[in-house]
Amino acid sequence: MEIVENQPILSVAISNIKDENRQRKDYGDIQALAESIRRFGIIQPIVLTDSGMEITLVAGGRRLAACRYLGWTELAHARDFIWRKELDDDNGKLQLQAVELEENLRRKELSWPEHIAAKQRLFELMQSIHGVSKGFGAGKSKENDGFSLRKLAAMLGENPSVTSRDLELAGFVRSHPMLATLPTKADAVRKLGVAVTVAAMQIAAKKSSVTSSPKGDGTSTIADVMPTQGTPNVEVPAPSEERWKLYEGPFEENITSVADASVDLVLTDLPYNIGLGDSSASHSAGLGGFSDRGLDIVKLCADVAVHSFRVLRENRFGVFFYGMNYHQELYDALTTAGFTVDVYPFIWLRDRSAPPDGFARYSKCYDPALIASKGVPRFIRPNLPNAVSIPSVRGPERLHAAQKPLGIMQKFVEDMTTPGCVVLDMFAGAGTTGAAALQTGRKAILFELEPANCVMIRSRLGVIK
Repeated sequence: MEIVENQPILSVAISNIKDENRQRKDYGDIQALAESIRRFGIIQPIVLTDSGMEITLVAGGRRLAACRYLGWTELAHARDFIWRKELDDDNGKLQLQAVELEENLRRKELSWPEHIAAKQRLFELMQSIHGVSKGFGAGKSKENDGFSLRKLAAMLGENPSVTSRDLELAGFVRSHPMLATLPTKADAVRKLGVAVTVAAMQIAAKKSSVTSSPKGDGTSTIADVMPTQGTPNVEVPAPSEERWKLYEGPFEENITSVADASVDLVLTDLPYNIGLGDSSASHSAGLGGFSDRGLDIVKLCADVAVHSFRVLRENRFGVFFYGMNYHQELYDALTTAGFTVDVYPFIWLRDRSAPPDGFARYSKCYDPALIASKGVPRFIRPNLPNAVSIPSVRGPERLHAAQKPLGIMQKFVEDMTTPGCVVLDMFAGAGTTGAAALQTGRKAILFELEPANCVMIRSRLGVIK
């Protein structure tokens, strides 16, 4: 067929189009694409060339297959297809083959933010062209009643639930561009899920928070435990923060801001993975993580023990979760600092984790804690066992890679202190110790190294009154 110059519309019989020598052989399921073309036409035209002897497909094989599926017999120029002039020499033929390869192989894939943004833009354009669907109910659907989400899903050949989630996520990315910096779409979805969980926790905290006990009961406020002549690290807490204080950075640099004999309970969870291969972990949603690389366990245990003994009042407890690989180092550091340490660790029975080699090692299903005494303290609730079974934190409630459940930290707070007492945690992580203290009417002093964790802690504790 000869191309007629300046002719606005030229119909081509589909049966005359040659497409046998295509790079792509399998076009997959074209039913959804065919339905989209039937309703809305071909948005991206098929590309053809005419040698004078035969008409050949250059690009758009899947669209052409969908047209055949629909039973179309011809294509209209400028609406369904466009021409690409064929060059007579061998180089020209090679250039046309390169067009197909570039379309199917060499074009750059969209990043996930670009992909969902393009999907959202396409949806907006199609609604501008065809109108917004009125949302007719089952049994009352009108095929030409505007452009709906389901029609977009059909056009893209995907499940409507996938389309809906992508459009919703695109809206969040528009409002919160930082989501686009996450590596994958799944990371962004999890991040949003955790953010929703944090918001729910804040709402719950507002409803169930415990008001601090009145002054004059022999207990202290956060202001009371600060030294009168502080260091540059000392900050005057805002009125809304007077029941808790968070220091950002290494605890060794900031704990000197806490006055001697001003704390009623040290409750902390030391780094576990020192010297055990991979010594860092991050939450799947990018919220809370830790890094134990480069830590000197002997010095760390000594610093924890000395400062804990200094800040604790007489006749008070310290509870130290730790890794079994440095049990002796921590035990020796605590006793050297002046503590009396129970030789039997407290055991938290938790959900078991799979070992690296299940045929040679048992699954880990507990975490130990050393119970240390300064003076001769007494439990508020006596005659309790030294083991407790509480499930690990799972799902969207898990805000940190090494998060302890609220129940286990709250147990020690209530076993060892009374309302109004001050609880200190040197490795705050997700702020669970602080939440346990505040929700039971105690006060909290927290230290956390990771800036991202500090943001999460402030969000979590900031609404607990």
